[in-house]
Amino acid sequence: MTRKADEAQEIQEVQEAEEAGGVSPMLMPHPATLRRLVDEYEALIVPEGEGGAVAKPDQRAQDLAYTLCVSTGTRDVSRALERARHHLAAVRRPVVPMRSVAPVEPMAPPAPRPPGTGGPAARDGGEAVTR
Repeated sequence: MTRKADEAQEIQEVQEAEEAGGVSPMLMPHPATLRRLVDEYEALIVPEGEGGAVAKPDQRAQDLAYTLCVSTGTRDVSRALERARHHLAAVRRPVVPMRSVAPVEPMAPPAPRPPGTGGPAARDGGEAVTR
């Protein structure tokens, strides 16, 4: 199989899994994180003039492109954007922050022990050890 055929099959498998409500075969970042990555990348890569030429990406844009590729399991930023948009469209439900766990009450410090009744300086009978 060619690389393009492999990629097309991979996209189809992901789409089918998402449409079926199943688990995608790879981990995807939280939709809010993915949306932020796409928005920030697109804001940095703006067309220059009317000729449609794209400005040369700066280091931040290159970093975002790399992160998008890793996050979506692709090697090309245009495919990463395509997969990210598809994933975001499939989510369609509002992004709800994770529930926070109720705060845990701190434990009270242990009550002080009377001298000679515990710890490494005592014997089994509670008698203090002297050296």
